[in-house]
Amino acid sequence: MNTNKAIGLLVLLAFMLGGCGSNSANNSAGDAAASATPSEAQAGAAWPSQLMGKLPEPKGTVTDVSKYLGTKYIASDDTTTQPDMVVVAVEGMGKDNAAAYLQQLKDLGFSGGIESNNGGKIAFSGAINGDLKNAVNFDFNAETGIAHITGSPTSGEK
Repeated sequence: MNTNKAIGLLVLLAFMLGGCGSNSANNSAGDAAASATPSEAQAGAAWPSQLMGKLPEPKGTVTDVSKYLGTKYIASDDTTTQPDMVVVAVEGMGKDNAAAYLQQLKDLGFSGGIESNNGGKIAFSGAINGDLKNAVNFDFNAETGIAHITGSPTSGEK
């Protein structure tokens, strides 16, 4: 029960930390910079594979990478502080790719958290073997086409 509560809190944190973006599909770089808090907008950012453990790279465009140590934001130019949580925003994923990504997470062994799919929004959280240092949160909004993936350098390790 405590594991489920902790995973639920991680999902809530992911929604709060990754809640940047716009409802407009034609969001300009200036608009993205204004709405991206606390991280800086990083148009065309690459998938941070070295920070996301074995989590698969999603289909879509990475628009933001926010790094945290506990609840402290790590500046994007800080290359020495090792984060324990990373939130990646991905635009243009689409419903089918979001569903396929969710299946990839399950195939990696993530389970024990929440899962919700109402057709317009997908939310998933899980851990491997109940280990919260080996957890992932994934949310997707079909209306905006934006997904947020929260993981860590140990996500997907068995």
